[in-house]
Amino acid sequence: MDPTFYFGTIPLIPLSLIALLFALLLVSNTRPHSNRYIVTVNSLASTVFGIYLIHQNQSIGQLTWILASKTSPSHPSGMMSMTLTSGIILIAVFLILAFIAWIFDNIVVHPIQNTLIHVLEKLMINPK
Repeated sequence: MDPTFYFGTIPLIPLSLIALLFALLLVSNTRPHSNRYIVTVNSLASTVFGIYLIHQNQSIGQLTWILASKTSPSHPSGMMSMTLTSGIILIAVFLILAFIAWIFDNIVVHPIQNTLIHVLEKLMINPK
């Protein structure tokens, strides 16, 4: 069965996160930005971007939704049950992909970035 049957085509989680970030920005205009706030927003942004990249990968994205559709009941007992089940599955997929993106970011991306920054700083300080 097509996963869009269960999950629809409205990107509920990204829209919710955008609305949350917009609300945070509206509230934060009344006070100066703290370093903790900036770190939190940057961390959330990199995680959501990682989820997007994982989801857009042809093989992993399809596999994700095939597995998600297999975990959902084949004949939901009603509209409320289907909505609740779909919401739980969407949140679970989001959290699992966020965890995978966080691991990839910390194991692969950050070490490569730190190495490149270190090499570039050496080149800038001691040009040959």
